[in-house]
Amino acid sequence: AKTTTQFLAGLWKLIAQGNDLVRDETKTVLFPNMGEKLASKRYLNLVTAHLDACKDVCDYFGICTTLQPYIKDGRIKGFTVKSFRKPGHDPDNFEFAYDPFWDDGDDWDYEGIDDEYEKEEAKSGTASSNKVKYPEI
Repeated sequence: AKTTTQFLAGLWKLIAQGNDLVRDETKTVLFPNMGEKLASKRYLNLVTAHLDACKDVCDYFGICTTLQPYIKDGRIKGFTVKSFRKPGHDPDNFEFAYDPFWDDGDDWDYEGIDDEYEKEEAKSGTASSNKVKYPEI
């Protein structure tokens, strides 16, 4: 890759290949013609920000697949994709341990809560004379 476009295309190809890897497998691609640009902190920050935004819309990148700089002799020479995917496991099927503070069947009833607040404000003298009137729904 000699241009940013070619570089990003190469990274995406690497990330896509990472989707087929299984836990702890890695694959590295070197970008020898991008050494000068990858040495620039600003350029690397822009690439990292772009990849961070991509994680928000990708199914596996950032969840089951990560991308790390490949560093040799103190300089970034390429990138390594690493997989955390478990074969035969659906990454969208989350199974959590029991949480005593979580209850799906708990519907809170907020009826009359405004009346309670108004009583407290009246007692303390902080009642507002400019009350908002909400329409009935």
